[in-house]
Amino acid sequence: MLARRYIVFFLSFIILFVIHGDMTAQRYESHSAWLSIDSTKNLYIFKPHFKTIDIECGVCPDTLDMSIIFCGAAAFTGACLDTFCHSNIAGNHVSHGCCYEGYSCKVNQGGFIYYEDGHWQFFDTLTYNQEIHNPKVVSAYQQGALIMEDTVCQPYLMKATRAEIYRSLCETRDGELCVVMPKEKMEFANFVTALRNEIHAQYALYMDMGTGWNYSWYLGNDEMEHIIFPPAKMTPYQTNWIVFRRE
Repeated sequence: MLARRYIVFFLSFIILFVIHGDMTAQRYESHSAWLSIDSTKNLYIFKPHFKTIDIECGVCPDTLDMSIIFCGAAAFTGACLDTFCHSNIAGNHVSHGCCYEGYSCKVNQGGFIYYEDGHWQFFDTLTYNQEIHNPKVVSAYQQGALIMEDTVCQPYLMKATRAEIYRSLCETRDGELCVVMPKEKMEFANFVTALRNEIHAQYALYMDMGTGWNYSWYLGNDEMEHIIFPPAKMTPYQTNWIVFRRE
């Protein structure tokens, strides 16, 4: 079952690669009505001009879905299972207006909620777990909090000196929602510092990363899908994704 799922996934990627060519060569170039990509000294900033935000669960969104501006993993996945279950997603979550119970994850100290009227809000985990039952909530996920109310969260989610490519959902002081990642591997403490100093993040919530878990893409100004990180061994085990849509 898993072997078939894995083979189909990679065949789909190969077909997409053949059709669209080497997408990684221009993966961080876009300025359109639906997405802007800016950069600072150390960071890339993806700014989707979205109509709605979904948390998709169970089935990976299709790269050929032209309504998707940006797609990337959101909450942590617990175990590598052959079948999907909501209880394998770290933390309680909301998908298309339905609330699901995930597994308890002690590092989940924050949450992001998107409402039907188009506004969003970051919460501490206690308030988040109360607010997700609001009937106006469309989508929500829990994760490790990096910055809350302009304050760096301690202790750090990761070892301070661990150097990796990290990714975070952020809200800047001017109220702009964006996805941010470093240009190259950075120590975790330096990444958090860069979020504060270079984009003035008031809120920052982690997004699942690591080889395979970091599979993600965006819609470029050429109306083509640009893969940020290609699929790898762990990709078929992904369970949930935050999706920005333009329609």
